Amino acid sequence: MKPLLDIIQLEKDLTGTDALFLEPRDVFDKAIIGSEDNKIVYSEDTILDVLMESEKWTYEEALEYYEFNIECAYMGNGTPIYLNGSDICT
Repeated sequence: MKPLLDIIQLEKDLTGTDALFLEPRDVFDKAIIGSEDNKIVYSEDTILDVLMESEKWTYEEALEYYEFNIECAYMGNGTPIYLNGSDICT
């Protein structure tokens, strides 16, 4: 079985610049809330919800996976931005 994140895939975003997306896209694209500085912006809360749903994990398991494998991963200039609920302005 492949790891859940097949780590990260390099793709071209709509502006034609290199942007990194979480993989698999069919799972994590629902957590995209926008883009900034040619980087994809993800909702941390939605990522956690997706991990709990797709992997049948508890909140604590999803949070541990997210913090260690997603949030702390630096992949160069195209590294996505992750915002939690308190970071998002309404």
